[in-house]
Amino acid sequence: MDAAEAPAVLTCARQGDREAFRALVERHSRSLFRVAFRMTGNEQDAEDVVQESFLRAIASSGASRRERTSAHGSTASSPTAQSICFARG
Repeated sequence: MDAAEAPAVLTCARQGDREAFRALVERHSRSLFRVAFRMTGNEQDAEDVVQESFLRAIASSGASRRERTSAHGSTASSPTAQSICFARG
């Protein structure tokens, strides 16, 4: 999946396409984990943040402005992961 395909893949994942969701997870989980681990300092908490970030991305009703204009998909998920980390305290 390249950057141009990311919005279409996200749309498919939101419509229940498991392969699209898998593709998103494979492409973005490592970078999200790095962000979450830096913020939480704990591997288990970082894994939880990554999982919750993906669930929120799929559950959201539509693409945010950042997702629509992002050059690559991972930047659209990093703010979500950061918000989750901050909420956890």
